[in-house]
Amino acid sequence: MMPEHEVLAGVRGVILDLDGVVYRGDRALPGARGFIEYMSSSGRQVVALTNHSGRTASSYSTKLRGLGVDLAEEQVVSSGWATARFIARERRGKSALVVGTEALRQELARQGVPTSDEPELVVVGFVEELARVPLHLAVNHLLRGAELIATNPDALLPTAQGWLPECGPVTAYLETATGKRALVIGKPNPWIVELALERIGLRASDTLLVGDTLGTDIEAARAAGAKPALVLSGNTRAAPPDPDLLVEDDLQGLLRRFEEADRRLSGG
Repeated sequence: MMPEHEVLAGVRGVILDLDGVVYRGDRALPGARGFIEYMSSSGRQVVALTNHSGRTASSYSTKLRGLGVDLAEEQVVSSGWATARFIARERRGKSALVVGTEALRQELARQGVPTSDEPELVVVGFVEELARVPLHLAVNHLLRGAELIATNPDALLPTAQGWLPECGPVTAYLETATGKRALVIGKPNPWIVELALERIGLRASDTLLVGDTLGTDIEAARAAGAKPALVLSGNTRAAPPDPDLLVEDDLQGLLRRFEEADRRLSGG
């Protein structure tokens, strides 16, 4: 096995999960700003990859700037955008019913995905107010033959006010009601990682994917062939006994390891 400092020094790009890695709710996590600044100053590419579909990339960029983290709109890939991109590429011309936020509707519209009263697709994402969502329409369209596509499988979304149900429970409701299985675009599907790699123009083997959740972030990294790094500042609180997994408390600790790796490589 290659020594850790050689692995890190050879990383040319980093894919960062957001919630639990860069921030928690409306608070930047330790080391986030410094880590991203060091990646850029050391010539490494950075892109954020979030499973949450409740914001557009522009909205994410604005939020990050408010937290002192400089990531442009072009450096953010959300599951909403990825789902819209998937439909535009792989389900071209098919119409959709959206069970999600206005941000998800905007992403689909920007990719030219039409809406219809007789949709061929039911697209599910994060739902802010479930009572206002036409679940009965979605169920009936699915029973008539529409395909079920979900932005992500996550169960819960942490907020300053507590936990909210994410896309997963809504998807499970529709699956149970109709007997259909959703095609999930977000992590752990490696397809969304490949979209992030397109943004930074790198191969998966040259890239470190940093996340806080084993079942989505780390599984996606492995499925795509990227180097997986787990931080314990979010959903995962204890390091698993996995010798192939780079584990750090937060981005501040991971930054120190990168700095040390670069010093050793340069002979400093």
